[in-house]
Amino acid sequence: LGFNFPPSMFQLHLQVQHGPLFPFHDVKLRQGSHYNFGRFYPFEYMRRALELGDAVRMDIDDNTKIEDVVAKVTENGIHYDKMHAAMIEKAKRLAKRFPVWKKEDFEYT
Repeated sequence: LGFNFPPSMFQLHLQVQHGPLFPFHDVKLRQGSHYNFGRFYPFEYMRRALELGDAVRMDIDDNTKIEDVVAKVTENGIHYDKMHAAMIEKAKRLAKRFPVWKKEDFEYT
């Protein structure tokens, strides 16, 4: 559960993907090309950042860099890099713990 940035079609996208992941997404996760760092923002990170309220208030416009927003949140003790890494590790652990797809399920693909 998290958000993608930059948004498509001028809309911030909330992604909800619950386990078990489809094989395609599972492989992408293990390869490090799913929930990309700097593009995917875990819901828990966003929730904790927003809880900071006025401490992270910024004037935002079309030229504001996401790195500046992340830096402001980090200054206030919420670390994107740590929370993103923890979310990736949790997703990998859950995928390994609850596998439902077997190679033989895809014998004819």
